[in-house]
Amino acid sequence: MARARPPGSERGAAEFAVTRSGFVRSFVLFVGQMLAEWFQGRRQRRRGVLPRVHRGGSFVVLRGLTTVLLKDLSVAVVADQMARGAPVVYVDLLDYDELAHHAGPTRPEAMRTLEGLDRVLRFLHDLGREVGRDYELVVVSDHGQTQGTTFLQRTGRTLAEAVSDLTSGAVDGAAGSAETVGPAHLLHSTGTRAPGLLRPTLSRIVADRSEHVDPAAIAGDTATGLPAAARTSVRVAASGSLAHLYLPEHPGRLAREDVERLLPTLLPGLRSLDGVGLVLTRRTDGVLVVEGATGWRALGPHEVVDGDGEDPLAPYGSLAADDLRHLDRCDHVGDVVVLGAYDPVLGEVTAFEELVGSHGGLGGWQTEALLVHPDGWAVPDRLLRGIDVHHLLVDRLVQHGLRAADPVPAAEPVA
Repeated sequence: MARARPPGSERGAAEFAVTRSGFVRSFVLFVGQMLAEWFQGRRQRRRGVLPRVHRGGSFVVLRGLTTVLLKDLSVAVVADQMARGAPVVYVDLLDYDELAHHAGPTRPEAMRTLEGLDRVLRFLHDLGREVGRDYELVVVSDHGQTQGTTFLQRTGRTLAEAVSDLTSGAVDGAAGSAETVGPAHLLHSTGTRAPGLLRPTLSRIVADRSEHVDPAAIAGDTATGLPAAARTSVRVAASGSLAHLYLPEHPGRLAREDVERLLPTLLPGLRSLDGVGLVLTRRTDGVLVVEGATGWRALGPHEVVDGDGEDPLAPYGSLAADDLRHLDRCDHVGDVVVLGAYDPVLGEVTAFEELVGSHGGLGGWQTEALLVHPDGWAVPDRLLRGIDVHHLLVDRLVQHGLRAADPVPAAEPVA
């Protein structure tokens, strides 16, 4: 979007789409979406709809950005590229995701947003025929969403505050949500000349929602006079119903035994918290330990090697163990990983962010993504991981001669 240029203009396509093509329409719809958000959020409160989160403040502006301005910019740029004959166009439409986070993934206003996406797809389909090019349309979601009451609403405190109470130490938690502020960052950073009244609002949203680091986590403990390196603090990084806990003064990923030695009250305290479903650590022998309030399991590379009490993985489904093994192989996994509790009867999960609909962890629809492809594609009849979808799309480009085939990767060594 930032690099594309309309014919005969040195300005970016994003600026062109806003200032010359339908700005009045976009601005009117932008204001209309803000009014709709104010009314619908107030209606939720008046009717006592649960679960719900606060929908005022900057989100009123963000809804207008994602459902109108960013969508109009995206469609304008894609249309321009299709008319030029670009062989491959990828675009990320954010409006349903943003609204579902705050209203709920199946609430009426979120479902109505999907109707707008249907109209976008119809427009792009008709445009392909109009410009005489045989484009294939593929629709992919990067995740689903699961609804639920948040950890703060259940317990009256954030996860970072709960960890601080458990450890009596310095805890640094993220102040902003990338899910919430992302659209504002996108529009603000592309160099688009937003209207005069909107420009200071965008700057304020980006500044207010940017992540801030607790000075106490850097300066040390003023009560004891110890520098930061002489004590153990905890960094809490939460996204949806998943949270990574890091002990930053100790480099590398700590083993479970090290965490117990440094913070003996942390793991027992986490297991007992309302809203926490399971706690994941790794022992020095490489075995993963998954703990819940009433039981635990030890996961080897391919099987459960030990356990006692109720299985904490049971509510999350048959694939949960493999998902946690995959998470464990990631480079920057936390010293301790916490998953929000999942209720399979209600289909609700506890999120560590103030979002009605969340994703990032396990439980419910958040792990079920969407792939809509043209008839005739050879798609494996099995569950697909993200990397499987990537290979599927790349293979299609190779078939059309739009991309060279990737070299076959070397086989991974067997552990």
